[in-house]
Amino acid sequence: MGTLALALTGISTNWLVPQQLIQVQFAQGTLLGDPSQPKVLLMGVKNTAGTATAGTQVYPLGTEAEVIDLFGTGSDIHVAWRYFTKVCKTANVYGIGITESAGTAATGTITFATNATGSGSAELTMFGETISVSFANGDAFDTTIAEAMKEAINDQTHWPVVATRALGVVNLAYRTKGTNGNWARYRVKITSGVGTTMVAAAATLTTGATDEVYTTALATILATKYDYIVPCINPTAGSDTRLAAVSAQVLTQALPATGIRQTALIAASADSLSNATTLVTAYNKAQNQIWWHKNSEELPFAIAAHNAGVRYNLETGADPGVSYDGYGPGVNDVFFLKPQYSQADQPTQANVNTALSVGLSPIAVDNQNKAYIVMSCTAAGADPRIRDTSKVTVSYRFAADLAARDASVWARAKVADNEPEGARPYPANICTPTRLKDTVITPVLRDYRDRGLLVSVDGETGSIASCATGIDPTVTTRINARIPINVTPLRHQVQFLVNEVSTG
Repeated sequence: MGTLALALTGISTNWLVPQQLIQVQFAQGTLLGDPSQPKVLLMGVKNTAGTATAGTQVYPLGTEAEVIDLFGTGSDIHVAWRYFTKVCKTANVYGIGITESAGTAATGTITFATNATGSGSAELTMFGETISVSFANGDAFDTTIAEAMKEAINDQTHWPVVATRALGVVNLAYRTKGTNGNWARYRVKITSGVGTTMVAAAATLTTGATDEVYTTALATILATKYDYIVPCINPTAGSDTRLAAVSAQVLTQALPATGIRQTALIAASADSLSNATTLVTAYNKAQNQIWWHKNSEELPFAIAAHNAGVRYNLETGADPGVSYDGYGPGVNDVFFLKPQYSQADQPTQANVNTALSVGLSPIAVDNQNKAYIVMSCTAAGADPRIRDTSKVTVSYRFAADLAARDASVWARAKVADNEPEGARPYPANICTPTRLKDTVITPVLRDYRDRGLLVSVDGETGSIASCATGIDPTVTTRINARIPINVTPLRHQVQFLVNEVSTG
């Protein structure tokens, strides 16, 4: 079979470390991590109550009490953990704290006025939850009604806000400094005709400033593989330096010399379609995913954590190439995201189509007012060859299984070019290009074919026939293999034309 020249990114002829070198290239056509249980990493600011060492220590997250102790009640990681584990209760989840920024926390106000002239209730909705306080005729708007609302807010210890009261004004403050709180939506409602009024200052908390820095935490996790990474980031407009930093590291670590192939960096945007498009265009890599749920009831990073749980549930079984089309309202679907409060914020079919065309993963609302996943796309989905996240999960799982089989069959083997025709066969401990293909590559390809994960495996132009193997022409201790794979496409559409042809 001779030699085969193969140039992998970052691998030169003087790279001598004994190892398997694998590079997965996406969108080259016309996995999920490794065979062990996948790991999930939540990254976010710990608040002052947390005991975790920020930036330099990764912690396994077991119970909610442990999460609170490490990162603080109502911290971003606490919120993300609750959203993830509400969906998925079987994953190995880890957390790393980020040092709080030196900026300012987002704030907002709820203003009460006029003592009550009748009985009623005052409601506040935040983070997809509604709390209510009752009042009676004659109750003071400040010391009774506003005070009761303040206490009710602070009783929601899992909320990432705290409240204080002064002169009828309930002041809301996000628990940590930075821009994340600017996406905390809130609205109020009070019984009418009872004298007391209740007014929210805005639709969201405001004036949060200065993002935290991920540099130290990224250095800490550099050498460790986490299959799903959810940074607690609420992207501002069309760019985010935190998301850029995590994305760059995920991409670099997947290169052959390191070989840490992390299935997905999952984020979300609740911004306008225009800003979300700018965001996904900036980070349009196959390993990245950005969900879009304009003006969501939930925080964007909570959406990301929730949907990371959905993906973990469905992708870590025997079929990592699953379809998410329409997932959410089904009887067996584990999905808890809510539709937007305002129908004007719910995406039209045209909005959804635009989102899909740029690589966003949109959350839409059905005619029963239930939120659902339209399609699970990679952030590189503007290229239709790599739009479905299944292309990444199956390819990475294939790479992991390929590596595992090679290690079990050819660990510490010797290497030689193929035997000349008619020559005496080499001993069993010598790996040749043909033996590598026959004992490792072809069996894995056929297994994936039989499981419905790959197509075009057989035949004259299939993956087996098109696979090329050979001794590297320069580094003669290295066998190169080029393996084209075709991940089984997902069925997104079907067309029927029904012609009614009865005569008059």
